[in-house]
Amino acid sequence: MVDQVLRTAERYKGSLEIIRTLPADLQIYSQSAPLRMEWGAQLHDHGFKLVVKVDWLVDCVDALLRYLSLYVDKDTTVGWDPEMKSARALGVQRPTEAMWQTIKVDALGVKLDDVTIMSWLLAPDESVGDIWISESSQNCDLVMREQNSSLPPPADGHARSTDISKYTTLTVLRDTGDASKPLGLRVKLVMDINPGSLTTKIMKLLPSWGLRRAIGGPLEGGIRSTPAYVKLKEAMLDQHVKSGPSAPFYDCVRRHISG
Repeated sequence: MVDQVLRTAERYKGSLEIIRTLPADLQIYSQSAPLRMEWGAQLHDHGFKLVVKVDWLVDCVDALLRYLSLYVDKDTTVGWDPEMKSARALGVQRPTEAMWQTIKVDALGVKLDDVTIMSWLLAPDESVGDIWISESSQNCDLVMREQNSSLPPPADGHARSTDISKYTTLTVLRDTGDASKPLGLRVKLVMDINPGSLTTKIMKLLPSWGLRRAIGGPLEGGIRSTPAYVKLKEAMLDQHVKSGPSAPFYDCVRRHISG
């Protein structure tokens, strides 16, 4: 338990500067008022940095927790990410930490068998957001050794990423007349995407409008379809919140919202 807390604290401290990055700070920037979102991207040697900010409107605490569950429990939710084909938990799932093995096929047909460790916590005193989530491919071996186990090898024909780094912050948007009544959930995601050397070379040849279309098209399509997906999976998301491994964390969030 102590090791878990120290890992989470280290990731949180190391991510504070990263998650302050704004979409408008980056090379390619776009916004959509109808979708209540904005995003920015910046090419680098191995791919690109992506920053996305979106507001989800909700009418009650239960609805807000469903959206939160979508991010915390996303690797158990096959269907939200069209690239993900299967997922399973590795080791012991804890209220604020879990490890997942996911099988994905990306848009270019690359087969991936990734292992990531996720951590989440409440951070009500930070201006960057009330809730913080990290996902990383680092230290997975260490966590499995702590549990007297080892990582499974990648599936045949699949590669395993070693440089996954993703940070998500979530801020509860409150009614100014009643702070205990949530109006929405503001989500900000910062991540590095490394699609491979060939794809990166092609992206560097594209003009700004081409990059905006290549990145923004799938991204905005995903945002557009998310509310319908949450409605379709309402019962499953409610089950995650009420009785899943992370239920104690959701209880803390509920108390935080209620004040």
